[in-house]
Amino acid sequence: MASTIQVDKIQDTGGNTIVESDGSGAATTRIPATYLGSGTASSTTVLYGDQTYKAEPGGAITAASQWRLTTSFTGEADTMDSNLEEVDTDGGGVIGTSMTESSGIFTFPSTGYWLITFTLNAYNGASFDYSTGIILTTTNNADYDAAAESATNIVYVGDQTPKNSATTSFLFDVTSTTNCKVHFKVANSTGGAIGTTGNTAKNTTYFTFVRLGDT
Repeated sequence: MASTIQVDKIQDTGGNTIVESDGSGAATTRIPATYLGSGTASSTTVLYGDQTYKAEPGGAITAASQWRLTTSFTGEADTMDSNLEEVDTDGGGVIGTSMTESSGIFTFPSTGYWLITFTLNAYNGASFDYSTGIILTTTNNADYDAAAESATNIVYVGDQTPKNSATTSFLFDVTSTTNCKVHFKVANSTGGAIGTTGNTAKNTTYFTFVRLGDT
């Protein structure tokens, strides 16, 4: 005579849930994304026989990339809209699909929770000043607000050209790749006295984008 074993959850010896019923009565179970292989999105479903398996939220990172300023400039920039490139030297890599950029506006390749980090490297050749790096986001593809900022003081001494850096970050809930976008701003205390460092061979002023999970 055939027998049936009914359980809500099956775990491995480390306590990790391998299969878990969704409790709906349908033939649907949930599998941790790590069991579906590296790079599997947490929204991925796999059909095996008459069973549907779904990766749990919090799986492997599916998208990450870095962009940088290639050429230094002085003064402020309401939108850093030129001399930008995706990092392509010294083994720099990309996970998944890259961000796209047009006139300084960055578009995300997929929805999800994205960690955005802006590192500003500034220099001063005139007086005591400060420089601020600002992340601006929009959720309607029109109105941008300052979501995060960080400032650094730079003290000019004689004929020296001192440098300093500032880093800020923002966790952006990208619910639409059409409406949710980001750009970056540099604001200085004296307008034109401070420079922002760019370099095409290494990261000096740069942006990092990492998709952490589903929205």
